Amino acid sequence: MFLLAASGLRYDGGMSDRWCRRLAILLLLVQPAVAVAQNRPGCLKPDEVNAEAVVRTGVDIREVLKACARRNFAAAGDTAAEALANFRSFDDAYAAKIQSELEIRRLALQRNYPDRKAVERQMDGAIISVYQGREMSDGECIAAMRVMDQIEAEGWQAFQRQVEITRRYIEPNVVPCSAPK
Repeated sequence: MFLLAASGLRYDGGMSDRWCRRLAILLLLVQPAVAVAQNRPGCLKPDEVNAEAVVRTGVDIREVLKACARRNFAAAGDTAAEALANFRSFDDAYAAKIQSELEIRRLALQRNYPDRKAVERQMDGAIISVYQGREMSDGECIAAMRVMDQIEAEGWQAFQRQVEITRRYIEPNVVPCSAPK
């Protein structure tokens, strides 16, 4: 969702501000409550915010492409199923980097939540459920396929541009950890 809304790619009949607001509210619900102490439960360090953005960006791209592939979307000779296959190839090619970010996220969740696995499932499930209940518009599918074309052409650098967009949406909704005194 963030990927498409913030990528600068325009589409018709696609995601409205209403969907952006719904997703923002959903993300706020899975974020920790306001904390008060230094390095308090629920806080994220800058590298952890980035790791969360990497995970969410990957899930976001994958789920949009899956939704588009479910409806057999094709445009300009490309299919969403091919774009999804290309995303899986990207995921395999950068598995070590992605695994490193997943580990940073896992440790942050472990530090903040005793039941890390349940929280992780809740956070990822919240993102995925946004896409499972709705059909992507042609414009959303085209935008996601264009983003995937960029990622396929430029690799990790293009993916990181999408991560930066996602990070800007995440940062206002997390409690930053204070620097040790």
